[in-house]
This record gives sequence, structure tokens and C-alpha cells, in this order.
Amino acid sequence: MSKLMKLLLIILALCGTTYPAGAYTEYDLLIMEPATRAERETIAKLRESCRHDRADAPVEALLALVRLEEVLGVDKWRPGLLAGVWCVEAAWRGAPSGKMEGQVWGDLRNGIPQAWGPYQLWPVHRKACSGTQAAPHDLIWAARCWVARVEDVRRKALARCPARDSWGVAEAAVSNHRKYRWNCKSRSKHWKVAEGVDDAS
Repeated sequence: MSKLMKLLLIILALCGTTYPAGAYTEYDLLIMEPATRAERETIAKLRESCRHDRADAPVEALLALVRLEEVLGVDKWRPGLLAGVWCVEAAWRGAPSGKMEGQVWGDLRNGIPQAWGPYQLWPVHRKACSGTQAAPHDLIWAARCWVARVEDVRRKALARCPARDSWGVAEAAVSNHRKYRWNCKSRSKHWKVAEGVDDAS
């Protein structure tokens, strides 16, 4: 992604810009430029590392997430994480393009789905991110919400763990704090998928 496009996306995010009907969305802007060689390699590594990968994986949407990581700074603490969450939670379903479009629901309680969208956001996350009913089904909104939740929880992780481990611990806590229990060595399944990009260059 060019520096100019990255700057534009950051400015739009800071302004809290909404997009009128028919205008380019943030997703459109993220995929506007062709993928670089490094981005294609990263996507290939993510697909190899995702055990839920499928032949019709939405490569365009994966490119959007790789670029969104640059905009949000996720690439500084765990490149590939946004795609890793999507892989584990929804197996690349709920993409904003092609045949795989649609809503993803999960974790039924008395017949009511608790987890919504490609990131399978639970009510606590949806409420914290203040989205509309449809927002959790939007890949980019869900990814932004996930990052915001990890950033919020990181303060608690930093109080318990060394700085180098705090991002992984915070992300694991957002994933499932009961399962990972704030252990400084905990890493979620999402994180493990993202580790597949480490040797991509």
C-alpha cells in the first residue's frame, strides 16, 4: 500500500468519516491498489497456516486486513493477526465480496446466537464498540472493534506481564479470558495462525 493511501485511510479514521451510499468505503480504499509482492507472500503464508483455508478464500478481503494492520499499527505487534482471528472464528466466511458474502452467527444460547459476524463478536465486544446491529457483520468494522478491545485490555496485561508478552496476553484475554487466564505465555489460536507469516518477507 502506498504511503499516500495509508495516510488517507488514517485521516479518514481519525475524522470518524462515514461513507454515503454509493461512495467508496474503507474496504474499497484498502483494496484499491494492486497487492505488492510482500503482501501476496503474506497472504499465501496466512492461507497455509489457516487450517480452515478453502479454495475460494477471499484473497481480496485478506489483502484488506493485511493493509488495515498497517493503518492500525497491528503489524508492529503481531502481523497477520486480523486474518488469524477471521480464520479461526469464521473460516474466511462473511467476507464483503463474492459468493462468501453473508452473515455468520454462532454460540447459540437458548436458540439465540451470541457471536456475530466474521470475528464472532460477543455482546460485551459489540457493546464496547458501539456499533449498529449490522456492524459486526462488516469485516473492517469487526477488525477495528477487535483491535480496540485488545488495546483496551493491554493495560491490564502490562500490569501482569512483561511488555514483550503483553500484546499476546491481551489478545488471548479478549479471545477467551477464562480459557487463557492471563498467563504471560498464553497465545490464542488466532495468534498461532498469525505466527505463520513470520518467515514471509
